[in-house]
Amino acid sequence: MPTMFTKERRKSIMNKLTKRLGLSLVSLLFLGGCALSDSGAGSSASSSSSEADQSTVVAGTGGMPAPYVTVDDQNNLTGYDIDVIKEVFKRLPDHELKLELTDIPSVLTGVNTGNYDIGVNNFSYNEERAQNYLYSYPYNNAKYCFIHHKDHKIESLDQAAQAGLTYIGDPSTNNTAAVKKYNEDHPDKPITIEYSDAEIPVKFQQIEADPKKFAIDDYPIYNLNQENYHYAQLEAQPMSDQDKDYLSTSILAYFLFAKNDKGQALRDEVNQVLKEMAEDGTIKKLTEEHFGQDQTPAKEHYEKPLN
Repeated sequence: MPTMFTKERRKSIMNKLTKRLGLSLVSLLFLGGCALSDSGAGSSASSSSSEADQSTVVAGTGGMPAPYVTVDDQNNLTGYDIDVIKEVFKRLPDHELKLELTDIPSVLTGVNTGNYDIGVNNFSYNEERAQNYLYSYPYNNAKYCFIHHKDHKIESLDQAAQAGLTYIGDPSTNNTAAVKKYNEDHPDKPITIEYSDAEIPVKFQQIEADPKKFAIDDYPIYNLNQENYHYAQLEAQPMSDQDKDYLSTSILAYFLFAKNDKGQALRDEVNQVLKEMAEDGTIKKLTEEHFGQDQTPAKEHYEKPLN
C-alpha cells in the first residue's frame, strides 16, 4: 500500500533518514580509521583522489505519487522515477547520486536556488514552468483515463459536460489545466471544476461517494490505487483522441534542471543516457516492470530538448 504523507509522517521519515545518515557517517569514520592503520597513507591518498574526481548530484523528490515515487516500509525511496534516475547515474560514473525527500514545492524552489541539481517527480511540461527550468528528454509516456463512478460512465469531456458532472483535481496539475482549456473552448457548456489538493486515494473516495464527480489521471496511478483500496464503485475509461489533445503536454514525464550553465551541462549528460536507455530497451523493461506495458516515448522525443 502506498504511503499517504501527512506533515507528521513526512517529518517522521525525514528524522529517520537523518538518524540513519548520522549512523552511516560514524561507521564510515570508524572504517576509514581502520583502513588507514592497515593500508597506510598511500591507500588513503589514492581513495581521496578518487572521491575528489566524483561530484555529488543531489536530486530532490516529493516522495509521491506512487507508483512513480514512494517510500517503502524501510523508509527507502522507490518507484519508477527512482529506478530510472538511479540507472542514469550508474552510467555516469563521474557523478554520485544523492536522493533527498522533501515536498514538491520545495523540489521546485530547491532546483532554482541550487539546493537540488535535479527535480525528480513525474513532472510534465507546461510553458510557465519551462520559463524557469530546463527539461530532460522524457522517460515515460503515460496512458491517461477518465475515472468515474460506475453509474456515470464517461468517454469524453463533451459527455461529462452534457451530464453536468464536476471535475475534481489539484489546481496545479496539467490535468486540471486541460479541463480549463476545454471550458475556454466550450463557454456555453463548461465543466464545473472543484479544486482539491487531497491525496489521490482520498480524491477517489470522494468520487465514489458522489457519482456526479470525476477525475482524470493515468492508468498506473488508477490501477495501483484500485489494487490497494478496492474502489467497488469506480471505473476507468480511456480518453478520446480529441480529448488527448488537451492533455498533450501531460502524457510525457521529465526531470527538471536549473536554467543556467551548470544545469544545462548536467541536463545534456542525463539526456545522452536517457536516449541510450530508450534505444537499448531499458526504458521499455522498466515501464513493463512497473506498469505492465511499454511506455517508452517515441523516438522523435529524443532528437532535440524541449528548451
